[in-house]
Amino acid sequence: MKSELLKAAGAVIPNQGILVNMVSRRVRQLMQGHRPLVEHPPGLRAADIALMEIGQQKLSYELAPILKAGELTAEPPETNVVEFPAVAAGKKKAA
Repeated sequence: MKSELLKAAGAVIPNQGILVNMVSRRVRQLMQGHRPLVEHPPGLRAADIALMEIGQQKLSYELAPILKAGELTAEPPETNVVEFPAVAAGKKKAA
């Protein structure tokens, strides 16, 4: 990992925990075949590409909303349940 890329990404995302999570998730995406969002020299590792993307502000993040104590026990959203068709009992399958 190149230190200048780490410093540039750290300037954009000062929280190290968030930065580590962003880099690891992006490295996973790059290893699965996603295209880089920045031009990079050949031979650059996926972690360095992820840091470069963060440093150039091509990636961002959102914090999840914090739930209040009562919200955890709230009713779940209404879902549509689809019943399977009934199977006739007593009929044998053809051999």
